[in-house]
Amino acid sequence: MVKSHWLIIPLLICFVVLPRISTDLYLPTLPHVGITLHATNELLQMTLTAFMFGYAFSMLIAGNLADMIGRKSVMKYGLIMYVIATVVCAMTNNMIALIIARFFQALGGCCGTVVARVMVKDAYSKEDQIKILAYLSTAMAISPLITPILGGALQLYFGWRAVFYVLGFFGLFLFIFSNQQLQETNTHLKWISLRELFRIYKKLLKNKIFIGYSLTIGLAWCDYFAFTLESPFILQKTLGLNPVIFGVMVALVTLGYVIGTYLTKKWANHIGWDNLILKACIISLIGSVLLFGLVFSMPLRWEILIFPMIIIMVGVGIIIPCTQGAVMQPFPNIAGIVSGLFFFIQMAFGGICGLILQSFEKNALSVMCLMILISSIVLVFVFYKLVWCHQQQETI
Repeated sequence: MVKSHWLIIPLLICFVVLPRISTDLYLPTLPHVGITLHATNELLQMTLTAFMFGYAFSMLIAGNLADMIGRKSVMKYGLIMYVIATVVCAMTNNMIALIIARFFQALGGCCGTVVARVMVKDAYSKEDQIKILAYLSTAMAISPLITPILGGALQLYFGWRAVFYVLGFFGLFLFIFSNQQLQETNTHLKWISLRELFRIYKKLLKNKIFIGYSLTIGLAWCDYFAFTLESPFILQKTLGLNPVIFGVMVALVTLGYVIGTYLTKKWANHIGWDNLILKACIISLIGSVLLFGLVFSMPLRWEILIFPMIIIMVGVGIIIPCTQGAVMQPFPNIAGIVSGLFFFIQMAFGGICGLILQSFEKNALSVMCLMILISSIVLVFVFYKLVWCHQQQETI
């Protein structure tokens, strides 16, 4: 897989965390980008929403392209697109150009999220796959604890363009290093016609279990992404936190996600994935009700946002890995296509969430809390009706 075996885990970690750090490093800079480019909050949020839609389409096409033209080729061309788009982000003085570049940054840079996992499946035994995928999941969970603080420091001392220069150099390093070290793992290239692909998509979209898990992860993602969109403005503009302290606040919220992933590893096999997901949906709903109640009954402080969000993210940290694992089980022969469509739905929910929030920017805090509450209520109902009840009937 790589010429030097000891490099495999660090290299794959870099691929899978690239989308996260591309958002988390950038997040503390949002209000300051607005000052430089004279942009409204709505346009600034579009840079996150566009990234989410780019992420979604990357998830949809990367796995299929990796089967057709090879894993290494998808990685290579994706990184080229990522580096070019990131340089445009760093140099532009136009908000529309920044929004478009963010879309292509995600479209190219997010390929690794799918392809790295597929490469592990290609090259390693089932026992080794579990170990390596555990490392990747841990890195995905831990990186948001660090990158928002680093992004805040870059903004504080060097300005927002420095974030994109750092990301650009990181992407270029990944391209050069992987091009030299990475070996192709797909020895059986397989072309799938669009007609066949859409036939499979149609079949999946009619499957109650697939739709149930997909809607569950999409709604859970809305809980997180709504906070991601609004928090830079609420915490920095309204409450006056500096970029570094804002990064610490985001890291605290992410700690809830890390706790959730830990609980998943500890309990998933003991009580069952679906039982654990249902409990996680209820945890997120409790946090959402608490957030809504505190925001509408108390003067605004960072604590009344952060602590309920930590509770919500504990639930999200359980839901995301459990649904990702469970959705593959009924479809072992088309796992790549299932994975691509599943992640596409997740990220598309984030993009739609962003568009809705931007339509009500004058009441940003209220709408954010209401959206998180509604998403959490629907989350419990959807998972209970479409998945949990169905699975209980199957076991009787």
